[in-house]
Order: sequence, then structure tokens, then C-alpha cells
Amino acid sequence: MKKILLIYTYMSPFIKKDLEILKENFDVKTFHYETKGAILRIRQLIKLFFKILKTDLVYHWFCYEHALIGTIVSKCLHKKSIIVVGGSEVTYMPEIDYGLLKNKFAVRMVRFSLKHADKVIAVSNFTKKEILRFVKPKDLKAIYNGIDPDVFKPAGKKENIVVTAGLLSEDRIKLKGLDTFIESAKRLPNIGFVIIGPVDPNYPKPDKTPNIKFTGYLPQTKVLPYYQRAKVYCQLSYYESFGMALAEAMACECIPVITKKGGLPEVVGDTGFYVSYGDTNATVNAIRNALKSDKGKKARERIKKMFLLEKRNRGLVNEINDLLC
Repeated sequence: MKKILLIYTYMSPFIKKDLEILKENFDVKTFHYETKGAILRIRQLIKLFFKILKTDLVYHWFCYEHALIGTIVSKCLHKKSIIVVGGSEVTYMPEIDYGLLKNKFAVRMVRFSLKHADKVIAVSNFTKKEILRFVKPKDLKAIYNGIDPDVFKPAGKKENIVVTAGLLSEDRIKLKGLDTFIESAKRLPNIGFVIIGPVDPNYPKPDKTPNIKFTGYLPQTKVLPYYQRAKVYCQLSYYESFGMALAEAMACECIPVITKKGGLPEVVGDTGFYVSYGDTNATVNAIRNALKSDKGKKARERIKKMFLLEKRNRGLVNEINDLLC
């Protein structure tokens, strides 16, 4: 069985899903790369050298420092390498101060890594286009993130609840459009609104919004019931490479209200309602229309047709076997 080393900086839910896929088909080891000082980096480099020496392919999630190191060592040892690009690594949006390419060193780092990796995988066609605007990898494929519809599925009667997900902090509120979400809630006081995700203790919760619930951090098992109860899911972001929470909510028959930004239209298609970023009036009207809509089943069918976890499974395995054959 072929051996794979997965290098990551943070084990997010979607990286865990890829790890499960890889473990079903290959002999997989993991390496948690940390960026805490020169001595630790040197120790990690030595460990990585010997781990990569014993593997057939190195699989990186996100194109950060760990991908640069992993790609260089892989080349030195004549091993294959894959980088999965999440999106933020190949953009910079000064208007909201978002994206890795703000830093000149990061620009060189990302370009070098993507140019020399044996294969680059984008999470959406939007991200694939963003990569090609920046660099031309040897081999570039778009493989969508995958949703398990047997986990994310409707249960019980829908309620007039509007939900979104995201970290509530000063540097993320504009990115995720949470300020527009909160203002929309103020204008619809008879509708329940829920923000799922951690709340920065330094960020003050808005006053006079009794119809907004802030859940704080929740494990995925406790997020699911909110998607199952809510009729509408809002993704009002300035930038999204895909929209994992959006897709999970749609699989639970939530009707999407989204901006025409990034990869969001790829996920939603004609199953939801579109608004301009930061347009509270349009968002309020779209939420009203969504609450009266019956597009929930159509939203779920789109996820089942286009974004099944099984499809990502096949896609990743085929691309890896293509490299290792």
C-alpha cells in the first residue's frame, strides 16, 4: 500500500474528512507543523526529512510555510507532492485587509510552492481561476469539498429561523458580512437569528438585539440541529472560496441567501436568493422572500448532485493514483 504523509497546521473539519478518505485507501501518517521560533522549525525540518524519506507522497492542506518546506524536501528526495489550496493563500483584498498575498515574502513563497508541487488541487473553479491568475502549476485540478447527505439531512419541521456561521471578531466581521446579518436582524425583530461560532471576548455584542442568539463555539454534532431547524441560511461574505457551512446547511434544506462573491454562486446555483455585499435593505427583502419560499428541497438536491463526499473521495484517490502509478 502506498504511503502518504499529510502535513497540516490546524486540523479543521474538512482536513479531517480528507484524512479519513486517504486512510481508507492508503497508508497515511500525519505531521502537525508549527511556526513557533527558529529552533522548533529546525527540529521540524529534521523530522520532516526522515518522515518524507519513508513516504511516497506528501499531501499539504493550504499553501502556507509547511507547504513550502514539504515541497522543497519532497523535491530533494524525489517524492511526489500535492497542495490543496483553500483560497486565502492566493488572494489579497486590501479593502477588507484579507488574504495571504498582502505579504511580499508570502507572494514568493506561495508562487514557488504552487509552481513546484507535482499537483495542485483547488476547492472550487473560482479558486482554480484565482490560482491561474497568480501562477501556472504543473497540474491543476478543481475538486469540490464534499458533504455527507446522510449526516447533513433535514429532520422535523422547519421554523422561521435564520442562521449563519462565522467567528465574530473585529477582523472577521467584514469578511463574513456579519455586520449586515446583525443589521438585518434588527429590522426583522419577529424572526429568530442565530450566529454559530466563537465570539472574540474583546468584540462587544450588539445591543438591543434580543432576537439574535450567539451560540459560541459548537462541535459539529451540535451545529447540525440548528441547520435542521432553520429555514434560511445566510452567507453574506465578501470572500468565500467555497462555503462549507453553506453547503452543509443546504443539505439540511436551508434556503440560501448569499452574496455573488467568490465560489458561493457555484455552490448555490438557482436554489437561493442573491444580494449585493453590504446591502442591508436587499438582504432583509431576500430573507423575507426566502422564508416564504419552498426552495429547501431543491437546495438539498443540488448538494446531493454536485457536492457529495463520495465524489471528493473518488477525485482525490484518482489524482493520487495518477501521480503514483
